[in-house]
Amino acid sequence: MRLRFQFVALLLSLAAAAVAHAHGGYHPQDGPHADLRVAVEGDKVRFSAGMNLAFIDEIELLGRESPDSVAPSERARIEARLASYFTDEVVVEVDGARVQPGSMVQEMATNPDPGMIGLFPKMGMRALIRASIVVEYPVDELPDVVRITWPTYPAHILAETLSFEQGDAEEPKMVFEVLVQGEGR
Repeated sequence: MRLRFQFVALLLSLAAAAVAHAHGGYHPQDGPHADLRVAVEGDKVRFSAGMNLAFIDEIELLGRESPDSVAPSERARIEARLASYFTDEVVVEVDGARVQPGSMVQEMATNPDPGMIGLFPKMGMRALIRASIVVEYPVDELPDVVRITWPTYPAHILAETLSFEQGDAEEPKMVFEVLVQGEGR
């Protein structure tokens, strides 16, 4: 059985790559950033995502007291929004049938090293505060086809500056490189 992956982007005008760090760490960017990994195993499809606060702001749409922090009272609301995002908006289909998440684990890192802020002049703390989520979609057997629709592509800040300087009319979107592991490869 040969495993095939189909990744469907809802926004097709994508301009530059946000690269996933290859060894499990989180590599923050000075802009919206997500680190996406998919693993297909015999009994589940596991989707792991790490995203900074700038990226979360693109999907959350609820606002916060301070743009550069997450108040304790806001944390549960952000976690609930991320859970609904992965349940309702990130679509996972296995062999043609939509699969709902079976389990979900979230973690938020809201106290990053303030000494790192100088590396992120555009986003500041929004680039350093991050959330991670691991969502497992149960399957009965190793699937032939896994199709994931990821709906959110924030504006690519650096490409946006270059594009508008060149007179492009459309706002360039980020491209995600996703680390995929299936059948042990």
